[in-house]
Amino acid sequence: MKRFFLASALVGALLATPAMAQPIPAKGLKLDQMVTWLKDHGYRAEIVTEKGERHIRSGVEGVNFDVYMMDCKGGEVCESMQLLAGFNMKDGITLERANEWNKTKRWAMVSLDNENDPFLSTDISVAPGGSYEALEDALAVWANSVSAMKAFIDW
Repeated sequence: MKRFFLASALVGALLATPAMAQPIPAKGLKLDQMVTWLKDHGYRAEIVTEKGERHIRSGVEGVNFDVYMMDCKGGEVCESMQLLAGFNMKDGITLERANEWNKTKRWAMVSLDNENDPFLSTDISVAPGGSYEALEDALAVWANSVSAMKAFIDW
């Protein structure tokens, strides 16, 4: 009986121990690794080249967005990324409306193009010290931000 309680306590302790976060490689991610990760998490992802620059085209909430790998060492392994979604509108939005978003939303920023179309962006650091769980959380926050932007501009 004593062994049963000891074994039960050990199993309980092991189950109560938080799972270790899966670390991202210390130097960061390559473009193709990010494509694979996005696809593995249910996102559409393809590498595109525009103006000589390779980046990822994806989508969430019915909105296309691009992933630009940043802070790349040796041209391949990158420590961060920027996500960018543009909303092409008939009349755009005002600077005051964009500023309202930026004052009240923390995780994604709005800028305007020369036609006052809003562009939503966020930056994600993945190295050093990043984890795939943190990346997953950052993409969930991005999806929520895109959804909130759609409501904000009545998209």
